[in-house]
Amino acid sequence: MKLTKSSITSSLASALLLGMATTVSADEDQLAMGKLLFEETAGEMGCAACHSIDGSGDVGPDIRGLDDLDITAAFQSVMEMQFLRSYMAMNGPEVKAIGAWIEQL
Repeated sequence: MKLTKSSITSSLASALLLGMATTVSADEDQLAMGKLLFEETAGEMGCAACHSIDGSGDVGPDIRGLDDLDITAAFQSVMEMQFLRSYMAMNGPEVKAIGAWIEQL
């Protein structure tokens, strides 16, 4: 299944309505969502726009190996990332998915 922004939103809404918790280990769907968000859709341009496609850094620093807690902390403390707060809404599933993707880079 090809993931799009609307299918991610729909899947996340369904998961939230059903009260589904995310698991500690990233599953295939979570990684696919994280990859899409990282490469294309987070902040309407993707994390890769600043951190490069492999997370090694470009405009922003090397973020390979970081996790969702590191991302959440960056939203709070890194001025350049604060524009993402409203987009990501800090609701958890997107941040967890991006964290799972970054962890495996």
